[in-house]
Amino acid sequence: MRAFSNILIAAGCMAALCGACCIDSPGPYSYTAGIACVTGLAIAGAGYLIRVADGRIRDRRKSDFYTYRHREKSDLEYIDI
Repeated sequence: MRAFSNILIAAGCMAALCGACCIDSPGPYSYTAGIACVTGLAIAGAGYLIRVADGRIRDRRKSDFYTYRHREKSDLEYIDI
């Protein structure tokens, strides 16, 4: 998942860079370049969000492993009714 997010970030940044370089073109080309720039930034943002979510999932797996699986029998308390 991390490699996929890196690819999205790189592709989005390249699209935004190409759009930003062509933003001063005459006529409707400048609008197209602006749309390409915004789209590239959105793609790069999505890649960053995937990277952050993947990091949180990995951290949660580590913390859950140490909290839920290493419970000893002495930690359990039986209640008699």
